[in-house]
Amino acid sequence: MLKQWHWAGQYLATAAISFLEANEDDSHTNLGLDESGRYLSTHPLGTAGKFVLDLAQGSLFLENRAENLLALPGKTHEDIVQSLKHFFQENGLGDYGYDLHYDLPYEQGNAPFLWSDDTAMQAMRVQAHRLLEDCSRELGFCQVPRIWPHHFDSGVFGPSEHHSTLYFGMGLAVPDTLSEQHYYYLSAYQQGQLLSAPQESKLATGQWVEDEFEGAILRIDKESLPTDEEILNFYRSATQGYIQDFSAD
Repeated sequence: MLKQWHWAGQYLATAAISFLEANEDDSHTNLGLDESGRYLSTHPLGTAGKFVLDLAQGSLFLENRAENLLALPGKTHEDIVQSLKHFFQENGLGDYGYDLHYDLPYEQGNAPFLWSDDTAMQAMRVQAHRLLEDCSRELGFCQVPRIWPHHFDSGVFGPSEHHSTLYFGMGLAVPDTLSEQHYYYLSAYQQGQLLSAPQESKLATGQWVEDEFEGAILRIDKESLPTDEEILNFYRSATQGYIQDFSAD
């Protein structure tokens, strides 16, 4: 279901592009996840509320107009885009356009959407969002995780309270060329520059990498999730490695 979720998330992103003021970092397009892991949503689109994707049923609706549902299963991408144009006009938001400035790693083509509930993937995201918020709180910047529609990763980014110029980016990434499994990641930055991974520092679990990504990763299986403590220990050991390395300079 990952590809269908990822693709369907672009309807939320393009709604944000169509109806929200743009931010330079594209943060106006990032998405929230409710505590149950069932609903993916945009930032509020004015009085209509958030535009929401029901991940269990594969339907789209506006938060404050929930009686107006657009079901995805059985419809092609072209069907959905045309339906959304009418949908947003009828709900008073104006002109909708499906216009992305990035490429997705696959194409939906003209095949109709297939949909099924994926409770394991929902549970994985719920755990990730809870723990990423906990980790960001421990580091001192306390941020609610958001899903970025381009790569469909859940992430947080902010400064360490130990060093105000040391920033951490961490999150849960979907399978890609770095890993065939979902994976947690962490990287560090100073003044916008990516820092080299402190390879000599020992991680509680996971591994340091320095190829197409610089930092630490922890591969996971969504059907057999690691414990909260395993994930927290991965992040604690990885951030401590950077902090100690940074302090020694």
